[in-house]
Amino acid sequence: CGRPCGKIQPCGHPCSAPCHPPGGCPPCEVVTERPCACGAETRRMACCEGVFHCSKPCQRRLACGNHVCEQVCHAGPCGECPHQGVRTCPCGKAVYSELKCTEKAPTCGATCGKLLPCGLHTCHDRCHHGECSSCR
Repeated sequence: CGRPCGKIQPCGHPCSAPCHPPGGCPPCEVVTERPCACGAETRRMACCEGVFHCSKPCQRRLACGNHVCEQVCHAGPCGECPHQGVRTCPCGKAVYSELKCTEKAPTCGATCGKLLPCGLHTCHDRCHHGECSSCR
């Protein structure tokens, strides 16, 4: 008939294409200000362009209530807090399974043994948090 279709599309806008067979509406070309998947940025884009992802960290609060998501902008759930669950002491020799995400894994007392920046020697200090001391 030549008149605009007018059927409401999934995005909520009416189809502006000329009258066409049922179910054949073209993608919506209405341009609006749209948020990225994490909500940190907005961009002017057509409805048919889908979701965009910025390059910023997500920053949504995780289920633990103590930390925020550090993944780059994403859709869907953030997942579990990376600071909870099974963790090791700083040197990696002792395993701790019942730590809260706000608790630092304790040191175990063993020799650290991590490779030093020189690439030749290992750390002789006891298990410790932070950087290893330099070569002696």
